[in-house]
Amino acid sequence: MVPSICLIWTIALFCFNSSVIAQIDEWSYRERISRPRVYAGSSPYQGADFTDQSISSALRSQRDLAMNTSINRIEFPAINLASSFFGNNYTDAKVQDIGSVLNMGYRRLVLDLYWDSTRGNWQLCPEAIPSADLQQHLAERPDIVLPIASVNDSATEQPLSSYKKQSTNQSSMSNMPSAQSSLLPSIRKGFVANRFEPVQLDVTLGSQTCTPWITFRHFMDYFNLYLNGVDPLRNRANTDLFFLILNLNNVNVTSSTGSQPLNTDPQWTNNLSANQSLSLRQTISSSIGQSLLKTPRVYTPQNLTIDRSNLSASFNTTGLPYFSTTKNTTSNTLTTENGWPPWFYLIEKQVQLLVGFGDNYLPSDSNYDVEDDANYIFDQKALSGGSMMNVLNVSSMAATGWTNCSSPGNNIYMVPSGNETTELDEVPAGGRTMSWSWAYMTDQGSPFNYYSGYNASSCGYSLYMTSTYSSSEYPEAPNDISTLADPILSTIWSWDVGQPPYVAADSSNGSSLMCASVQLSNGRWVACDCAQLFRVACQNSNDPNVWLLTNGYYSYDRAAAACPQQYQFDVPRNAQQNRMLFLTMKDAGKHTASTARVQNQADDQIWIDLNNGGGQDCWVVGKNTTCWWTNANSQTFTGLIQTSVVGGVIILIFVSLFIWVKCTRMWRLRNAGIRKAIVQKFIKEREYVTIPA
Repeated sequence: MVPSICLIWTIALFCFNSSVIAQIDEWSYRERISRPRVYAGSSPYQGADFTDQSISSALRSQRDLAMNTSINRIEFPAINLASSFFGNNYTDAKVQDIGSVLNMGYRRLVLDLYWDSTRGNWQLCPEAIPSADLQQHLAERPDIVLPIASVNDSATEQPLSSYKKQSTNQSSMSNMPSAQSSLLPSIRKGFVANRFEPVQLDVTLGSQTCTPWITFRHFMDYFNLYLNGVDPLRNRANTDLFFLILNLNNVNVTSSTGSQPLNTDPQWTNNLSANQSLSLRQTISSSIGQSLLKTPRVYTPQNLTIDRSNLSASFNTTGLPYFSTTKNTTSNTLTTENGWPPWFYLIEKQVQLLVGFGDNYLPSDSNYDVEDDANYIFDQKALSGGSMMNVLNVSSMAATGWTNCSSPGNNIYMVPSGNETTELDEVPAGGRTMSWSWAYMTDQGSPFNYYSGYNASSCGYSLYMTSTYSSSEYPEAPNDISTLADPILSTIWSWDVGQPPYVAADSSNGSSLMCASVQLSNGRWVACDCAQLFRVACQNSNDPNVWLLTNGYYSYDRAAAACPQQYQFDVPRNAQQNRMLFLTMKDAGKHTASTARVQNQADDQIWIDLNNGGGQDCWVVGKNTTCWWTNANSQTFTGLIQTSVVGGVIILIFVSLFIWVKCTRMWRLRNAGIRKAIVQKFIKEREYVTIPA
């Protein structure tokens, strides 16, 4: 009895602990990825620790302030992985470092994929991987089965031998049922990165060093590990939206022509065979799992279409005036053609990723059809991917002297995405226009330094890093990847260097309460004593880019009542709003200097509606409020609770089975005893003594 109970508890605890360990392993992924020790580049932050509290607080407060801003008007730093990260190194060790890039602050990754039409695989290595003839291998192994997923992703199995070899000018899916008839190839369920490793790990092909078995699926597996670690439900303080832009190319077969087949493990070849002809949609959806609330973590074009068709049922008018709306008289609903949801709307839905196409260099006769992914992956124009990210160059902008953020040079002029006011009065005749929606500025030909990056970011442009930031330029950097952290410092458009301070005292007694003000000298924020008297920044209720300053001086507590009608005491929610406030302050400063009023120190700073009343590291708008992520502690272990329920059910099943077996045995023994007693009684009754004759 006792050994059986011990066995049951051992099995139950194993099931429970294995699930918990899996959860904790995902959570600790962010802590295990490589990161720089200090910021080593030439900037005012040089030598600061990578975990410096003022830097993380500044970046987090920028994220929080933009929570109700349309995502196309928020800055998301981007990096070209091919030029700034991979270089000539497409090995497994390099791919595993993708979490480090995300952890440093990059939110949009531009990835070059290479289509191997022979195998039907998307790979990271630009060169074709020579190997034994795959078709011959399949002919020798007809028992290999390929999972086939229908449009509702239910899986069946079908032998690979049922597929006929495709010609190069024919679709690889032409002999399969169409998407409309519901059958498309899918990755094996349960496949994880590093499960199948070849005997030969890294090889040199042309100028590239590649791990032969690394595919797009492996990249997405590592990407998913990071997303799990910053899930909106379990890690609100560090969660964010991420974007993946895919540039599509054919593999380069020139440098690998005539190369000897690689000595690969048969297990890997079998797996590669079973995963051929995968669509990008299937690869992404099978790698990026559901959220803890069992909802999709990828926001798709189909989702956007539904949200735009009825704003009342989606994000309503949150984000105006960055998009236009139309009233549908037939359905009596509010719609939009160019609106994007606000950041917090997606985070509440547990969304973490948007995927878009960049440049498509596949030949016209390619056997891969991107139209199959149209409902899942945004086109190039929607997210301004690919070459659209290279139009605005920091060198051209610097040549203008940064005098007008809406005139970035090369006869290009930035126009509003909605009805908001900008620095641009009108577009000159013959000028080219670009929208502020998804506005990126690249460093092609001229790597960002801290100041050029900051100037671009403070204008409202998202930085797009394409240059190589070598560790030779950063003597304190331990490796090349650690240098990628420094450009992120340029994206802090709000707080000044060293701000906001981290106050160790308990804010509940009021001794550490501090409020934010904008400096006239540079437009950046500093923390001040809330009792000081400054003028107040008032934002127009209909146009967030229109500001005015009060004539009188007020403490922070009285600032909310100081603004006139149609204006409210507020704080810039994105870089462009802060830029427009700064211009208003400079104009007011000129007016003050030209009048008889003597300018004093109080004119050098302006109150904005931001304070740390929510906690030591929590900067909030308004009084008696708190950061939306501070109540995450009560939900931190939601995953563990869910896992505990699963573990409890498993325990209940095993205990029930144990009790049933024991009770059945006891009932059987009891019945056997009763039958034995009956037999013995019967035998005894039939016993009699015989007398010899």
